[in-house]
Amino acid sequence: MPESGISFDDMLAAICSHRAQNGRVDNLRKGRVMKDILVIGAGKIGSVVADLLAHAQGFGGAYRVTLADSSTELLDAIDALAQPRLATLQLDVAEQGLERPLAAGEVYTLGALARLYADAGRNLDRALALAQENLLWKRDREAFATLRAVEARLAARATP
Repeated sequence: MPESGISFDDMLAAICSHRAQNGRVDNLRKGRVMKDILVIGAGKIGSVVADLLAHAQGFGGAYRVTLADSSTELLDAIDALAQPRLATLQLDVAEQGLERPLAAGEVYTLGALARLYADAGRNLDRALALAQENLLWKRDREAFATLRAVEARLAARATP
């Protein structure tokens, strides 16, 4: 690629014409800012993105990367690499997103969380309790289908 004489910093400063934005660019140039990045999903793409960010030295600064996933196996493989700016976090975002409203007494997520557990094949006893409680509030086709799905997963788990 031919050398143009214009650096990326110059282009960024030209785009960020507002004074506050230029101050941010100056901080980036001076290396004062280390960004904390959360990458959700430690599969092939997520782990590559996290690795690239952990090694990046853009704008004279760097990134501290946390790679989150619900799979401890994937996270253990990343931890084995022992990169100083790459941490891992065991986290199930969907589960936490549904547990929070339940804790607040909002019952509309009972069936959704039961279905999430059933589809993942995890926490099936909790899924059954949630599906049964859901029937107390909603006695529609969807609530019965969720209960049947959880019961089917439990039956499949019981049979060797």
